[in-house]
Amino acid sequence: MTTKAPDTYARLAAAIIIAAVVVGAGIVATSFLTSTTVTKTITTGFIYPCSEQVWSASHNANISTVPVLLMHPSSTAYICVTYESAWGGNATKYTTQDSSTYRFGLLIHSYQCDSGAAAGCTGGWSIVLNHNFQISATPNLIQPVPETNFVTVVYTVQALSNSTGFYESAPFDYCNSMPMAVGYTASQVNASDFGGFSLGLGCIYVPFIPSSVSIGGMNVTYITFQL
Repeated sequence: MTTKAPDTYARLAAAIIIAAVVVGAGIVATSFLTSTTVTKTITTGFIYPCSEQVWSASHNANISTVPVLLMHPSSTAYICVTYESAWGGNATKYTTQDSSTYRFGLLIHSYQCDSGAAAGCTGGWSIVLNHNFQISATPNLIQPVPETNFVTVVYTVQALSNSTGFYESAPFDYCNSMPMAVGYTASQVNASDFGGFSLGLGCIYVPFIPSSVSIGGMNVTYITFQL
């Protein structure tokens, strides 16, 4: 799979790749590390921590096969999401509703069967936010402009000692999610571990849509879910 990412990556590949890259003329990006206005690229001082691409919108041929992220308790890993703006950097498609400050974030949650029995749940599933992780985003805040095209956000995920279990990770404002297992190997994970997980959910309009996902400090396996 290849990423639909800016040429900035290619230029940085032979050197140190930077932790967060925001491409699109005239973007203002804010994080706990930097608050700078430039014309082409904003970078932070971290070394880019993600080395393996696990998903790409442009090469998602088999939607039923889903990457499942694997972490260990008491560990730190990275999820790097490259977003494309809804207007693709085309100023003629840009609207005033896209001009407000935009905050990025990542939710990690699990499902709870409303009927009280996880096996053969008939009462539907409820999302339960989980507090077994500490998550930060770099950059976490930007001011989009008509020329904004791609934004790459690095999510630092710290799994606490009591985090063993099965979850889903999802960027803010985005309907689809990615399963995650903590404390399990690839051979110990199967589709039935993720009750409530659904494929191909419809998405409402959001200013930034994930284009690719890469990881660092964790492993991945691929599982086929029933549509």
